[in-house]
Amino acid sequence: MALSIHYDFPHLGCAKCRIRSEEHDVTITAAFALSDALSSFMQTVLALAEGKETARVIFDEEPGAFFWIFQRTRENRVSVRVYNFFREPILGSFVAPTIPYEWNDVPDDIKKRCIVNAECSVPELVETTLNAMDFLLQTYGKKGYRAEWLYHFPTRYYNKLQVWKQLNKQESSSAASVQ
Repeated sequence: MALSIHYDFPHLGCAKCRIRSEEHDVTITAAFALSDALSSFMQTVLALAEGKETARVIFDEEPGAFFWIFQRTRENRVSVRVYNFFREPILGSFVAPTIPYEWNDVPDDIKKRCIVNAECSVPELVETTLNAMDFLLQTYGKKGYRAEWLYHFPTRYYNKLQVWKQLNKQESSSAASVQ
């Protein structure tokens, strides 16, 4: 199974992201109050499509966070890992963690667990990202997206990914016709 990413808004200000691969089927969330995770995700996928070797996106949650770590493994392939950062409850009461934004600055009481470790091609990552955003546009429209997520739809990154996808298709077609 290819990597699949699906977004939805289960309630105001919360994004739900289902990630599926051959070995994983997990759902994570992001809270709007802490960051515009969906725009950051699209910006990161665009950077990878344009050749960036490594990238990271954080889906902030209340409490906790999910770190997406992307690393090119070969010319046109990328490793996708998602880590859940959380703090254990202390004596039955929950203590919200302060999530560090630097990977190496994680305090000892913050736990991290890898919940997704997959690999896909860059075009596959672009395609599943665009499909997820297409679903949001078809379901909510740009006004509904803003009403649910409280941020504007990331049209700039969406359009750039669409252009990249079209150019990549043309290059693939040209290479196939030469052979």
